[in-house]
Amino acid sequence: MLRVRTKSIAGEAWQPKTKVNRAVPISWAFRGYLDRYAMHPSDRGWLFPSPDDKRWDPANFAQELRTANAETGLHGPCLDFHHTSGSQLAQAGVGLFKVASLSGNSSAICPRHYAALSHEHLAVDVEFGTAVQPPSVTTSILG
Repeated sequence: MLRVRTKSIAGEAWQPKTKVNRAVPISWAFRGYLDRYAMHPSDRGWLFPSPDDKRWDPANFAQELRTANAETGLHGPCLDFHHTSGSQLAQAGVGLFKVASLSGNSSAICPRHYAALSHEHLAVDVEFGTAVQPPSVTTSILG
């Protein structure tokens, strides 16, 4: 679990984009990557400090990600990973409210991004728990 929270270090403040403190569940595989991340020394306690040891700057992480991507042959900015994660959750049948909670999106915005990816799983829900197999031949209800 990662904790994203408002903080102030050495007189410099930072807060999450949504202005809400939250805990972010992460997979054990991702945790393994974070544990191996070579943190740059920061006397002030910032995880991704600027070159002059000031608070986190999006450009710092973007540069770290570009370097890591180049070393592994991956491409794309951090937002691509964010959307891939949300897309995979939606395609796996995770409810959009839960996708919003996991990704830090609002429940109003999440359907715009991921609703089209989750509709294939809706057919299961209308069977009300019965194990009904679809017919082998598709028939028209119009005749």
